[in-house]
Amino acid sequence: MQQTIPISPSPYDTLCQMSDALGQEFEKKGLILDIHINPALQTYRKIAIDPALLNDLIRNCITLIQRYHSQTIVKIICRIISGQQFICYIKNEGLRLSEAEQKQFTHECHSIKQKWGKILEPVNGNIGAEFTRQQSITFWFSLS
Repeated sequence: MQQTIPISPSPYDTLCQMSDALGQEFEKKGLILDIHINPALQTYRKIAIDPALLNDLIRNCITLIQRYHSQTIVKIICRIISGQQFICYIKNEGLRLSEAEQKQFTHECHSIKQKWGKILEPVNGNIGAEFTRQQSITFWFSLS
């Protein structure tokens, strides 16, 4: 059985602090950050990842999106599923990549998934990325 580690501050507090800092960074660049943090995270006190790693993971995904599309709206959606699983989506729309850029982007997504997959696996975590023909990217990760 996987053991969770109590983290202080709560994931909710960590995400709120991060959203404030990211919001200011985006505003300075004239970009839009749309963050939705499920209020249920306020009472969720156990998570098996350090807040600094959570921050780094979200920032890595945002950085990769911005490398290919600097004029974008990034949405971050964080919630708890079935009272047990924390899941976070980092997504955007309006990304138009050439075929060469799509190949490079796919390679970089694979690298992020490999790097973070190794970090998340010991804590029953998972990570993935989806790129659609409708020019949207969604990174997601989950922790149980």
